Amino acid sequence: MVADTQNSYIRRVENNTVSVLAGNGADVPSEKLLELPTPQKAFPVLALAPYRNGFLSFSSRGAGVNFHYQNEVKFIGNSYMLGGEKVGLNFVKFAQRRGDDVIALDGTDARNVFVRVSEDGIEPMLLRPDIAVLDIMGFDFCGDDLIVAYSRPAGDVAFEKINAAGRQLLFTDRPYSNAIFCFGTDDFAYGARWELKRYTAEGVKVVAGDFVHIASIRTTLDGLGLLITDSDQETVSRLTLSGERTTIVATTGQILSDTIIKMQNVGKSVLAITPDGTMVELKPDEGSIELIFDSSGGGKWGHYLNGHSFTTLRAFAFDDVGSRLFLGSNHGIFLLNLATEEFDLYAGSEDEYGDLDGTAVDARFAVIRDLKFHAGMLYVADAWNDKVRVIDTNTKLVSTHVGSGRNELNYRNSMCAPNRSYNLNRPVALEIFAKKLIIVNGYSHDLIASPLKGDGETCLFAGIPDPQEGQYGGGYVDGRRGKSRFSGPAHLFATDRGLIVADMWNNALRLVSDKGHVSTVFSHPDIGRMMTSAVVNGSKIYFASADATVKAIPFP
Repeated sequence: MVADTQNSYIRRVENNTVSVLAGNGADVPSEKLLELPTPQKAFPVLALAPYRNGFLSFSSRGAGVNFHYQNEVKFIGNSYMLGGEKVGLNFVKFAQRRGDDVIALDGTDARNVFVRVSEDGIEPMLLRPDIAVLDIMGFDFCGDDLIVAYSRPAGDVAFEKINAAGRQLLFTDRPYSNAIFCFGTDDFAYGARWELKRYTAEGVKVVAGDFVHIASIRTTLDGLGLLITDSDQETVSRLTLSGERTTIVATTGQILSDTIIKMQNVGKSVLAITPDGTMVELKPDEGSIELIFDSSGGGKWGHYLNGHSFTTLRAFAFDDVGSRLFLGSNHGIFLLNLATEEFDLYAGSEDEYGDLDGTAVDARFAVIRDLKFHAGMLYVADAWNDKVRVIDTNTKLVSTHVGSGRNELNYRNSMCAPNRSYNLNRPVALEIFAKKLIIVNGYSHDLIASPLKGDGETCLFAGIPDPQEGQYGGGYVDGRRGKSRFSGPAHLFATDRGLIVADMWNNALRLVSDKGHVSTVFSHPDIGRMMTSAVVNGSKIYFASADATVKAIPFP
């Protein structure tokens, strides 16, 4: 069973055939709905877990927990009692089977709650309160021990063993490590981004590589291997215990196989990237899409990459004067020079993270989330270092432009502070607007502004800071700076009429004036249409959504 979240389906994969098991889909023509064999009910499924003679699905939008068995769907519930109050099931991140029950992690705005789910309903588990505030990335039960992975303010992920004796730190690994699967006591596998690793009493070793972002690990029905879901690569693989890997499901035959996360106008066209290592060119005048490159080396520029496959492509900037394409993958920046047809690592290291200024190849970053090229300077959203770095492309020297390196969650800001004293919280997007560098302070859900050069001050530009340890928070309020609120601003695009903000969790496109006043241009009530990026091309706004589509609306 596969949770096809953005398409609102639960799919079955059997004998190399994929079919719809439940859900009415997203943007499915009405005539196709007649073919679906289960109740026409939205299942934006976030997690699945085997249960008795079927499985449980955990969904958002109030759909709650459903029990699927013998072609039937039974509603279990969408709330539980906590401290004498009724609490709605908010956002189930992970679910694991334990004995006759399923244990799920319900993430709320303020806390994490482990809940026990059965046909009788949902009940919270009373665990240590210090666990509830962690930014949990994964969990499983190894015998009597609870193994938890959680993100730390520095960006790395800590793995702990928790039992009646207390908490024990086992080890730490790279950002986004998660997806734990227990074999037994002191023996479990986990996803370390692009590698599957195994921890035993002897330590940690790599089992397999060539993934992009391992999101879940399950055992096969015969118990002789593992099923691994790669959320960025959009594959489900079978891995034998001896290390042989077979891809069972893959998103192939489509130019857009993943969500577009960054876009930039280049002439009359729009360049766009997806995390699975794909770049496309949108041609609004023709209404067409052309593949620029993908992980297999296809596309117009694919042969320039010399067979390189990006670990996680999340940022790019195109210098149209110099015909240079800068690409940010994981912790490294690559340069494709179209004039000389040369491609190579430009700064940092794709596999090694750190926090180091200096010459480009010696510098180190930690999860690059955006790049912006302007007047010979390349600005870098160095998210897990809580900094914005800048590379002088003439000298290839890297320096810190904004950010103290201290996270705003623990060190709050005044309205303004010197550039390198301002405390950021996961910067994820950059833009030049009103002669300033505008920075999306991602996990604080606000926009800040700094000078393009020099040692000036960085100030709040729009929104109200709401520092969170995870990506959820903020609110939805239009109005002036200090009143307006965002929730998950993900992408910026400057126009002569204001700054377009793709406000992801609010499913809205917002417009910010040069004075920091925020208004709504367009909003969509469906959570499955989360806006991830947007540009203005001609008289229209083209925006990408989490369902791997691009749509256009007039720019009023």
